[in-house]
Amino acid sequence: SRENCCRFFKRMTGQTLSQYLETYRVSRAIALMQQGESVTSAAMRCGFANMGRFAEAFRRRMHCAPREYLRKIRLLRESLILPGRGRILTGYVKSFG
Repeated sequence: SRENCCRFFKRMTGQTLSQYLETYRVSRAIALMQQGESVTSAAMRCGFANMGRFAEAFRRRMHCAPREYLRKIRLLRESLILPGRGRILTGYVKSFG
């Protein structure tokens, strides 16, 4: 039954199906934004009906607004530029968040 399937999914993942899907969609939106996609475009491409719903979901998962997250990423990248080399330690940036 549907109820048994939902209980099994939660037992296996620790999340309800809707929580899991929201986490996936927010993660996908973050990846798109880090590739240069606008916040609005990333939200729409990941299936959010409007920016309000996306912002709510994003805050639930990341504990900050989408634009604040991008600002933190940008500052982190700038702080990881090596003097004299102009290179970014991208391994650290990918693990942030």
